Amino acid sequence: MTYRSILKQAWRTTCKNKYLWFFGLFAVLLGNNGGLEAVFNLLFQQDSNFAIGFKRYIDTGVFSLTGLASLGRFIVEDTLSFIILLTVLLIFAVLGVFLIWLSVVSQAVLVNNAAQDETGKEHSFKKGMELGVTKFWPVFGLNFGFKILVWLLFSNHGYTY
Repeated sequence: MTYRSILKQAWRTTCKNKYLWFFGLFAVLLGNNGGLEAVFNLLFQQDSNFAIGFKRYIDTGVFSLTGLASLGRFIVEDTLSFIILLTVLLIFAVLGVFLIWLSVVSQAVLVNNAAQDETGKEHSFKKGMELGVTKFWPVFGLNFGFKILVWLLFSNHGYTY
């Protein structure tokens, strides 16, 4: 099977089943420096902007006894602002986790429903979502394991050449 024939078949499948575009939109977040890639970079890339910024943040002494005492005073003196700040951070964290979850589920739905379409079996948005939810952890583990493998193979590990 050639790449051209695969693309033609994929185009026919998506034209016939327009709901797959929804899942494709979120599945692409996994591949193009999206959800899982961003989390992986935050955790493992030492030279990422996040890691550099976080190190600078720690160097300010915010986690020292003086910094923690200042945080305690802030909480006591301006409780409403602290609650608003925590609420905003929680909302962003929940949205981030939801987007990663939806990206992984969408990947499972696309693979399953495209295979169902290819074999002529019945498939739908609802059935795809149900399968995607049940296959979340295996697909997430596969994606994360692949990212770790690529990182191990291609990262410098502190060696100079």
